[in-house]
Amino acid sequence: MGFHMAGHLTRSKHEIHVFNRSQVKAKRWTKTHKGLVIQSLNDLSYSYDGVFLCLKDDDAILDILFNSKLIESIKVGAFIVDHSTTSLKLVNRIISDNQIASKKITFLMLQFLEVRPERSMELFQ
Repeated sequence: MGFHMAGHLTRSKHEIHVFNRSQVKAKRWTKTHKGLVIQSLNDLSYSYDGVFLCLKDDDAILDILFNSKLIESIKVGAFIVDHSTTSLKLVNRIISDNQIASKKITFLMLQFLEVRPERSMELFQ
């Protein structure tokens, strides 16, 4: 979800686990923040209350969510917060996924966009 954004979560009383497709970046994060580095999303030994994503594109999100065992490790009634730039097509794929629906996982898409008023309608076309 981003080096500094994930770091801010460590101020909470929650145990924070981080995964980065670059293990070097994940290990660097633990030098400045308290948390556990996840080595592989296919070998998870924890159940998660929530997951935050901040990835570069739809393919990266698809890979993390559907080509790993991450969803299996998310608790029933938990949440996924996506800060990525995600297409509407992918959002529909995620919210209609049987495994996500059966576990009653809430999906929140929270993008941070800079939109100038004169271009705001382009987002909805």
